Amino acid sequence: MIVFLAINLQQLNLALMSQEVKIIAKINNQIITNIDVENEYRYLTALNKQLQDLDKQKLLSSAKDSVIKELIKKNEIKKYYKLDWKENDNLKNVIKAVYQRIGINDEEEFEKYLYQFDLTIDTVYKKIEIEAAWNQLIYDKYRDKIKINEQQIKQKIKQNSQKQLAYNLSEILFSAANVTEFNQKYEKLKDSIDELGFSKTAYLYSESDSKNESGLLGWVNESQLSDLIRNELGSLKKGDLTQPLDIPGAKIILKINEKKFQDKEINFTDEYNKGVRFETDRQLNNFSLIYFNKIKDTLTYEQN
Repeated sequence: MIVFLAINLQQLNLALMSQEVKIIAKINNQIITNIDVENEYRYLTALNKQLQDLDKQKLLSSAKDSVIKELIKKNEIKKYYKLDWKENDNLKNVIKAVYQRIGINDEEEFEKYLYQFDLTIDTVYKKIEIEAAWNQLIYDKYRDKIKINEQQIKQKIKQNSQKQLAYNLSEILFSAANVTEFNQKYEKLKDSIDELGFSKTAYLYSESDSKNESGLLGWVNESQLSDLIRNELGSLKKGDLTQPLDIPGAKIILKINEKKFQDKEINFTDEYNKGVRFETDRQLNNFSLIYFNKIKDTLTYEQN
């Protein structure tokens, strides 16, 4: 088995060596090559099976953006934290959720699966660690700026205490510096949704962390939603999309996957805690996007 593994790795290295290396982008003094993008392409397809039948050129474009975003995040994280995934026991639960999402039962089986894509479990740990560290950085920087209107959440729960409308939602989040960029991005998103569907478009182009779940937010009670979103969804039916809605630092498009009334008795404490978590996550997601774009604007950045 060891000899077989060594032979296959050698073949992979020879294949990579035979491929012409091209510089795809430069961020300050760091370069990103076509090999980096190809590796990211294999990572993305391994962790999301619905992307495996997608046109490779489309996904390579998304992979390029993903590599650039990860490098920017990693450089910023290293200003505050030391990255050492082998010392981070909490990552095991995150990795478990990753492989269970694609129908794999344990880490050993996951390693074998990754081998089919010429990937190692170490690679996945390192990439997941960057996302976890970024989320921690955003929380540390912005936790004092999170504003929760507790009375509003409580009031919404009381208003819907007997029968509550719930939505199963997916989202696409995107930012734009001006009207021209907004129009370009929105047209691109609409074309992609028509061609590929909402979930694949979310994975390719959404700027929210939910892109890793193909934009899926899951079931959200009406009482957890802002007035703007609740009013927009109220006139829509299953399968409909909202227009781009304004949120701090970005635009959001929502899709209604399902909607239903829940007749069961509502646990006020549980619903309140869900409402607080939902609003906290929403604000942190917005802060994350704003902070990332702020960092990106300070960089010397070139693309080929």
